[in-house]
Amino acid sequence: MKWKNAFAAALAAVLIIVSGKVPTPGILPAVLLPVAAHEAGHILVLKLYGLKITKLSLEPVGISVKYTGIVSLRREIMAALAGPVSGILYSLSAEMIGKNTGIIWLAFSANLSLVLS
Repeated sequence: MKWKNAFAAALAAVLIIVSGKVPTPGILPAVLLPVAAHEAGHILVLKLYGLKITKLSLEPVGISVKYTGIVSLRREIMAALAGPVSGILYSLSAEMIGKNTGIIWLAFSANLSLVLS
């Protein structure tokens, strides 16, 4: 699953650079913000459940979050779903802000967030 996300982000960045639809300075935040929103969702739920985040690491297939504590299956599922849910919320917000402000890369970022979610 994470390979798909990394591949989709890389492919999207290449397509945007080639097509010229998004100004080059907007590419980095357009790709990083959806990833950050997704991971923040996981981390927020883990913290709400009282778990301690021990390590965040960037890996070739995505970001890995290590934590300590015992978590039930239900809470594990909730933490897993929190990433896609926060990605969708980011997408809706970025799309609305992008349309209202004319910031082209935000609209792209919103679409990328849906793909990653």
